[in-house]
Amino acid sequence: MEPLDLLERYLHAVGAQLPRPQREDVKAELRTLLTEMLEDRARQAERAPDTDLAVAVLREFGEPEAVAARYRPPAYLIGPELYPIFMLVVKIVLAVLAGFGVLTVALALWRSEAPLAELGRTLWELGVQGAGLVLMNLGLLVLIFAGLQRWGARHSADAPETWNPLELPAVEDRDRIDRGSLITTLSFNLILIVVLNFFPDLVAVFFLHDGVWGRFPLLAPEFLTDQRPWFTAAWALEAGLYLAVLWRRRWTVPTRWAEFGLSILTLVVLGRALMGGEILAPAILTVFAKGVMVIMLAVNVAEAIGQIYHLLGRFFAAPPAPLGAPHR
Repeated sequence: MEPLDLLERYLHAVGAQLPRPQREDVKAELRTLLTEMLEDRARQAERAPDTDLAVAVLREFGEPEAVAARYRPPAYLIGPELYPIFMLVVKIVLAVLAGFGVLTVALALWRSEAPLAELGRTLWELGVQGAGLVLMNLGLLVLIFAGLQRWGARHSADAPETWNPLELPAVEDRDRIDRGSLITTLSFNLILIVVLNFFPDLVAVFFLHDGVWGRFPLLAPEFLTDQRPWFTAAWALEAGLYLAVLWRRRWTVPTRWAEFGLSILTLVVLGRALMGGEILAPAILTVFAKGVMVIMLAVNVAEAIGQIYHLLGRFFAAPPAPLGAPHR
């Protein structure tokens, strides 16, 4: 076997374990390096390159699996840049679920005829159901962040090697993104979409009565029929917008206009819910829910006004003077 044929076999074995986009570049780099090593070894041995020298060079260089591992990018489900945000969202979700669990236990014991006698059983039954709910939400969060890691939230390592210093953002830059806020909102939107559309029975109060577990649904049937599609659409569009912003790594004029459009849609959705029928059962909870929506409506009106003010201000603003232009 010719020594160069052996080198090509080695390069093929290395390249087969590399991602396709970088395969040929790595093989070309290794081909040059190994050829130089073989020629240098032949000069030291004062003989022409042969198969024995090629074998010695390849053994010294390492097995194909080990060499390929040096060139492969690090593989992880949730990378180090997203991991702190992931843990923050997990803590928030667990805190919300813990508060809901405490409320459910308190209601179950309040409706029980012998709360102390049934305390152990209540905690056990609700603990099992709560564990399932926690696992489901944690699974959703892992899927969301793994998707962001793979497709959505690019980080600085993905930036091109050449960059223009003149494109550095201003110190006070309204278009700079807050990754933590965007990803937290995105995660909660996706969880709400999944729970509201596929597991609406989980939004309930569980209670123990005469040794039998019961469930009191909190979502009114009228809300699920009339309002759920609107809320789902608003959350899904907001999630899509935030994915686009994370992908571009900053806000742009089109995404700011899309944000304003979503604010208007949110106002429509909240207005429909306020003018519509029951949201939660019993009716007293609907009154509370609509009171919260009134506050949300006022906040969204203020945000929409601020958004259109800045968009129009940007539209009518004079273009910045080029660097080096004389100041008056």
